[in-house]
Amino acid sequence: MSKAGGATGSKELETESDADPDSEPEVAPKPKPKKRERRTGRNYLLMIWNCVLCVTFVYTVTMIYRIINEKQPYSMYQSKSEHKGSKPMVKLPSYVKPIHYNVTIKPYLHNGRFDGSVNVSIDVQKTTKDLILHSKNLKIGKVSVFDGNATELNIESIDIDEYKEIMKITMKQGLVTGKYRAVIPFSGSMTTVGTRLTLTKFEHKGKQRLFATTNMGDTGARSIYPCFDQPTMKATFSFKIMKPKPKRFVVVSVMPEEGEPENMEIGDVIKFAKTNKMATCMTGFTISDLDNRQEKLMTPSGPITVRLFGNNIKLVDSFKLSFELLNFYLQYFNVNYTIPKLDILGLPELRLRRSTMHSGFITIKEDDLLIDHANTQSYDVQCATMLIAHELAHNWFGNYVSMKWWNDVWLYEGYVSYIEYKAMDSVKPDWGLMDQFLLESTQPAMYLDAEPNTNILDRKVETTGDLKRIYDPISYLKAAAIYRMLEHAATEPVFQKATTNFLTNNAFGNAGPREFINEVHELAKDDADIKSFMSTWTSQNGIPVLTATRIVGGYRLTQARFLLEPNTRASSVTNPFKYKWTIPITYTTDKSKEPSLVWFNHDDPYIDIYIPDAEWVKFNHHQIGYYRVNYEDIGDWMTLINNIRSLDISDRVNLIDDSFSLADAELISYLIPLELTKTMVDEYDYVPWHVATQHLIKLCQYLDGSNLSGHIKSFLANVINNAYAKFSWTDDSEYKHIDRLARYAVFYMACSIGHTRCLQESLATVNSWIDGEIPLSVELRKLMFHCDLDSAVRERIWAKFVSENGPEIVNLTLYETVIQYFQLLLQFMYSFFQKVGVYEINSSGLNTGFDMIKMPYIDEHLHTQMMDKFLKQFPEIGCQMTGNKETEEMKMKEDEEKNKKKPDPAQIKWLKKHELLIEAFLKDNLF
Repeated sequence: MSKAGGATGSKELETESDADPDSEPEVAPKPKPKKRERRTGRNYLLMIWNCVLCVTFVYTVTMIYRIINEKQPYSMYQSKSEHKGSKPMVKLPSYVKPIHYNVTIKPYLHNGRFDGSVNVSIDVQKTTKDLILHSKNLKIGKVSVFDGNATELNIESIDIDEYKEIMKITMKQGLVTGKYRAVIPFSGSMTTVGTRLTLTKFEHKGKQRLFATTNMGDTGARSIYPCFDQPTMKATFSFKIMKPKPKRFVVVSVMPEEGEPENMEIGDVIKFAKTNKMATCMTGFTISDLDNRQEKLMTPSGPITVRLFGNNIKLVDSFKLSFELLNFYLQYFNVNYTIPKLDILGLPELRLRRSTMHSGFITIKEDDLLIDHANTQSYDVQCATMLIAHELAHNWFGNYVSMKWWNDVWLYEGYVSYIEYKAMDSVKPDWGLMDQFLLESTQPAMYLDAEPNTNILDRKVETTGDLKRIYDPISYLKAAAIYRMLEHAATEPVFQKATTNFLTNNAFGNAGPREFINEVHELAKDDADIKSFMSTWTSQNGIPVLTATRIVGGYRLTQARFLLEPNTRASSVTNPFKYKWTIPITYTTDKSKEPSLVWFNHDDPYIDIYIPDAEWVKFNHHQIGYYRVNYEDIGDWMTLINNIRSLDISDRVNLIDDSFSLADAELISYLIPLELTKTMVDEYDYVPWHVATQHLIKLCQYLDGSNLSGHIKSFLANVINNAYAKFSWTDDSEYKHIDRLARYAVFYMACSIGHTRCLQESLATVNSWIDGEIPLSVELRKLMFHCDLDSAVRERIWAKFVSENGPEIVNLTLYETVIQYFQLLLQFMYSFFQKVGVYEINSSGLNTGFDMIKMPYIDEHLHTQMMDKFLKQFPEIGCQMTGNKETEEMKMKEDEEKNKKKPDPAQIKWLKKHELLIEAFLKDNLF
């Protein structure tokens, strides 16, 4: 110190310690500035030379240390990541297989880092010099490889390729066939983009809380620990996970805890029991301090401990649902649940998906698990329970048996997306879920598949881009609809037995579509060629439309590809079946309500079906088949329409959807769906109204701005009168689940078309609720955003939301953030609407939202430079938010200009084709 500080520094220390406290402090004289030394070229060269020597010395010491202590070249820490964009999916050599992993992971919640080690036993089945594993965004430490005698082997090099997401361990001498063991230390960050071990902070009761969770998904394991990260590389696992010291923290993993925790200074290491053989994508863990409850479910194979985790766990009564679903799957699959426990965690935030399946535990968004039925929309309750049913089924179809490669995603996700409906239908038979399957799966898939260039089910996955794209509605919704069609074609008992055989014959292994279809084929009737039938659906995109033409004593059916947009051309993709399908055709008649089935082979030009003495025939019973039906003779349509009440819900829904879709494709006249709409006068069920509303609102949009806009709304108001009168705005808790859904569908339609009574009663109800005279459910609050409320009522609604302090998103901090970052305004609006239960916002609802944001918090900041810039860029938003006279005038001028513009070309074209016909219909039917 004396040398660094100099004499002056020492004198100052003496003065501070020895001086009289009452005396004046001495002022040290200012040092004279040193004369600046002029640097010459020689000085610069000397300085550079000294730097080179220092760097060389440090590098040499580092390399010597690495060679002596690690026996590894420096290249092991280098990675090749110069490429961008979609990456190739690297398949690991099949002759090197993992047997068992011992994985230790230590997440540090305080700084978002984690480290650990993998000790993996390996079976080498062919002489090789390279061991190749997957690794992503991980720093690798000193790697060791041992043979079966525990002798450490020499490693020549280790190369990490971040682009291909692999690490290659090259041995100095080749590895002959036999058993080996690799020990790989690693570290990573829970905050790195792309990692599947994430750290989340959240507020609960005024305190900051933390949790860490995995979301393996598909290829996420490689970002958490080095591994053979592909489905066929199944192995057993033994996990050790470190958690923070406080006892309130709990670690959940695949298996139950085993033995006593290992106490460390910074946390406790929890050991978990050894797993069965499983894929890396099904491993995982969660560390949290959430509350939990547990109960035991007794099964023929032994007890299963079910635990529920979440904040305010007392609100949850999901044990009954979990038990019922587990019992259904145990009976349906006839295969034991192979893990002695099931954990379901309601997490405050999930970054990638709404729910995630790991073997033995499910993570799900907290709002979906901790359901407060009194303040949750019926549809949200339904979606939440379906999530649990979906993820739980993956314990069998995805874990017990796993895919061979990612192109099998449709097999597993499609199957589970169908079986969840059967499971929930057994638990909640009064929800009408098999009818709802049409509007949730079959019909959305059909609309997507009616585009010219959609994807096929059985497609290749060769890049990371392919992997992302394969998780699409085709793999989920269309695949589910195809499974339903397959089940009814092969019969339900055959389908169920084939499922059990598929699981049993491939237990803890891997199988693809061929194996499953073979199981169904072997059990099906002799005349059902299931293999040929399914290949026409999995290897080509699109959907067929059958045209039913009357012949003597029956109908002749022909098929063609259905495209929603008329006169569109599909891409010239090589198609082995040339857009012809093998179709299991079902039908009912007025003489027999039991469906009949005939096969229409893809290589037949047509099929004749003889149905003597039948007054009407309804093809595609319950819309089980993935195809549309057009009756060439309009008389057949009218006969079905006149007998509509003889058909059950699914058949009525099928006729509505087919007729509107065929009219949109210009295959039939709009008179047919409009005649069907008239029959809705006596319709009260949810699913028909939901489907009809989607089509009718689209029809109103086509007619918007035309002379028929008011007439079509008057017509629809008359159609909906009876259904509207059945329901009440009063929050009647005695409404059944399906009735609540029906009420919302009917009220939504009524509000959308400006139904007079609906608007009057909604306004009265809203005012009574604001005044505290009546309660109002979340479902009915959602409808307010579809009603044409004046600005005064909107202000009162906003004040009500703020005073209730309900949605956490409504707070001053967020408003200040919105002020500072107005480009996030629309995102904020969407988040706010989602919080209060609004997922569909029409123009009226959007205006309502903008009016609501007109608040003092924002008004105080309206004169900032940033705000002025924002208002100039988006004057229409400024008008909505400020009421500023200048912006209002700007908006009025813009509106005048817009009113001068003609409708868009597509609307003009549509009106030219259909306006006169619809006008004639409305003149005859405005009753």
